[in-house]
Amino acid sequence: MEFNRIKIEPLSANIGAEVQGVDLTKLDDTTFDQIHEAFLRHQVLFFRDQELTREQHLSFGRRFGELHIHPVAPSPEGYPAIMRIHADAASTANLDQLKAGKRVVAGNFWHSDVSCDPEPPLGSILYLREVPEVGGDTLFSSMYAAYEALSGPMKRLLEELTAVHSGEHIYRARYPNNEVKDRSDYGYRGAGRFPISEHPVLRTHLETKNPPRFRTLSASALCRSKKGKELLCPPVRLIV
Repeated sequence: MEFNRIKIEPLSANIGAEVQGVDLTKLDDTTFDQIHEAFLRHQVLFFRDQELTREQHLSFGRRFGELHIHPVAPSPEGYPAIMRIHADAASTANLDQLKAGKRVVAGNFWHSDVSCDPEPPLGSILYLREVPEVGGDTLFSSMYAAYEALSGPMKRLLEELTAVHSGEHIYRARYPNNEVKDRSDYGYRGAGRFPISEHPVLRTHLETKNPPRFRTLSASALCRSKKGKELLCPPVRLIV
């Protein structure tokens, strides 16, 4: 596809690109198609100097598909598909301090969002309203590149594995004062229970047909082979 509505500036050899010359509040179908193609090619996109209301944020997300509802994280009233992240210098990962009302440190380890759901979200659209002058950067890793760097025997081993993803230990620690949401009105099963799912460790992208990529092992403690064997997996967190 030719990019004649937007300008794409790759940010690294394997992942990430900045999209220039676009207003996300005024997208026609052709421009969005080019953004979607850039997303498939570069996996992570960055848009500078955008001014979005919550409704416009949601509208942009719906162009990619049905919006995801987080099982536990709080949302602004009337906007269940928006997850508000607010951290500052006093934020913590200490459970006792979180129970006392301190703000949580969000995403301070490698992870893929909500991999414990039966159908994990395609991705996240993070809209930054206030950022520090120094630091606070979000890091991304290409699982295509990680897969290609593996040896043949390791690739074959991973092809045989599935991983059990449970979010309970993460969400109980991160949101100790929150109940699990009843998401049944949005088509989710298991209302009121922490989600747990089993996924292939490797999965081919349905649109690009690129070689298998890692699914995250972020919330899993158990891998299963197709032959029924069970292996303990380290708590590695990988971006998908």
